[in-house]
Amino acid sequence: MAIELLDPEKLFSTDDNDELGGDDSFPDAVIMIELGAGRYAAVNATTKGPDPMTVGLLATFPTEEEADIWEKKYLLSGNRVNKSFQEAREIAIGKPAIHGLALQTAAQTVAIHWVR
Repeated sequence: MAIELLDPEKLFSTDDNDELGGDDSFPDAVIMIELGAGRYAAVNATTKGPDPMTVGLLATFPTEEEADIWEKKYLLSGNRVNKSFQEAREIAIGKPAIHGLALQTAAQTVAIHWVR
């Protein structure tokens, strides 16, 4: 019986977007709400499936207007900071309790970028 060897390049290849954190559902730059002391506004989301779990996601906004809508709905405010998508992703990665980024439109999560 012959053993078939796997091509390591095919086995371990990834899309450049995966390595760089690019995500077509997110803009290249986002707005985040900084609450001070390294904290940012976040939302909870419940995953679907047979074993749903609730996870924390950093809230991101495509425009100032979307950040306004979200702040009014949740009665929360802070300093708005502009971040590249990659910077926002790195912030999420650096927070063990955060599982990703949530893009907010009309105070609703319209896209999630998972970091863990």
